[in-house]
Amino acid sequence: MSVTIINSDSVLDDFETHFKVFAGPGAGKTKWLVEQINNVLTNSKRLDISRKIACITYTNVAVDTITKRLRDGIHQVEVTTIHGFLYKHVLKPYAHFLPSDYQLNVAELKGHDDKVLTGYVFLKEWKEVTKQVRIKDDKAVAAAFHALRWKFDDAGILFPGTKYPYQADGYSIKNASYMIYKKMAWSRGVVHHDDVLYLSFELIRLFPFILDVLRAKFPYFFIDEFQDISPIQLKLLNKILEKETIVGVVGDSAQSIYSFMGATADQLTAFFPTGCREFKIEDNWRSTQKIVDLLNLVRTDLVQKANREVVGEKPVIIVGDKISCLKKVIEITGSIDICTLSRDNLMVNAIRKGISTNVVRNVILEMSTGDSSSKRRRTVLWCARAVEYAEQGYFKDALKEIEKIDDIEDEQLAPRRSLEILKTLLNGKSQFIGGNVMDLFEFINTSSIAVLPKPTGLAIKNLYNTASYSDLAVCINAIDESLPYRTIHKSKGDEFDCTLLMLSEAEDGSFDETEELGFLLKPDLGNEENRIKYVAISRAQNRLYIRVPSLSAANTAMLTAKGFEVLVYP
Repeated sequence: MSVTIINSDSVLDDFETHFKVFAGPGAGKTKWLVEQINNVLTNSKRLDISRKIACITYTNVAVDTITKRLRDGIHQVEVTTIHGFLYKHVLKPYAHFLPSDYQLNVAELKGHDDKVLTGYVFLKEWKEVTKQVRIKDDKAVAAAFHALRWKFDDAGILFPGTKYPYQADGYSIKNASYMIYKKMAWSRGVVHHDDVLYLSFELIRLFPFILDVLRAKFPYFFIDEFQDISPIQLKLLNKILEKETIVGVVGDSAQSIYSFMGATADQLTAFFPTGCREFKIEDNWRSTQKIVDLLNLVRTDLVQKANREVVGEKPVIIVGDKISCLKKVIEITGSIDICTLSRDNLMVNAIRKGISTNVVRNVILEMSTGDSSSKRRRTVLWCARAVEYAEQGYFKDALKEIEKIDDIEDEQLAPRRSLEILKTLLNGKSQFIGGNVMDLFEFINTSSIAVLPKPTGLAIKNLYNTASYSDLAVCINAIDESLPYRTIHKSKGDEFDCTLLMLSEAEDGSFDETEELGFLLKPDLGNEENRIKYVAISRAQNRLYIRVPSLSAANTAMLTAKGFEVLVYP
């Protein structure tokens, strides 16, 4: 079937047929999706007070954006993430149907988050249950737990596994022990985001009537950022569209950057339910002509048109130290809307704090696996988070951290006591903020915030004495994800007047130009790392800077020939 070219103002004449839309960055696909929803709200005969449109998107930011753009009838549209949708309509109402073998503690089920259990006592119990007590390297086990994702085996059965085998102390961690970890977590009421997909899938597999309930509630099911959905989501969607419900999807294969969740770049192309119509939007309403030219250089499957008709400035490669480059971009542009994009949270936090280091120490992970006292570990971390949140101006969140301290048991006294502790921490922060984690620990004990056992083991004493408070603070993510320092993954769906992509050195300080600049020098969007960088540069509206620590003369010449300006700062 041929692909029909449309624009962001087009409205489908037949909304009772499955559809998919290919749309690049800045194409106005969210605007198009909102107009499609409004069209269905106005003209459909299948909606009433109990039957709604389900609009599924990938992030809470996108949920807010779509919700704000909808006109009348918002009460007949449920805009949510897939995890939020499944938790509300499948897991929460039907969790008690799951057989006891799943060990899900329904009474303790209070939502879902990214929590991974890696405490010393928990790991000790897990190793005993799984008969892996010979494993002493808790860091390796914790890393494996963090890397767990639900996968389908050849028989179509879901199991928790990792992309690569994990070893600890020379032993391979037993694959079967990962399911034991999951059930141990569920028995404590801990459900990871990824678990919502698995448990919902299992409920629907075991109790197919749930599908009939979903179809009755939602005759239309629209999905934004379709390229990012996981195999479990795709199977659930295929089950939903088997009858009655109309499914429409919007996406861009070149922006598929969630392979760690199981998403593949070809799933948008491969999705083709019976009678599905295909459309394509070639417009780019976001970026200047110079930036769109660069985007078209990086990819060839979709040539975009720069609809703004603004030529704009050349993209810039800026060479130098991270923080110095950021300051220089601010000075050059005079812009207050500059967003720095980095590959991981630790680097984002370091840049936010003005730290231009190559290696950021993950102190929280070290503490979670190396400190046998859960009370000491948790209290130190809660206090550090409270200080950092308060520094960002989020005092309610800071107080929530303080309220977790075990010593505050009286519910009536807790609010006042929490406020006193937060004041104590903020008034006395000069005693630990420039020191190490041991200084924070000592402050907590001597200030009567809590009575904590002293570190006695050589390894934990060494950790507390060598890890600086700054090292710990860098591991604490900002509350406000709209801050101008983000990971590339968290920038999806957003746009900025000026984007500064931070390409970083390896841990040993080296910088592989061929690897890091490959998306520009030899474009290949079959490579996910290149797609991730493509997503980053496509966020820019008017100015685009790409920071590198060094640049060879040969690559300087190549990038200049491709339309870049190159600036070097010592």
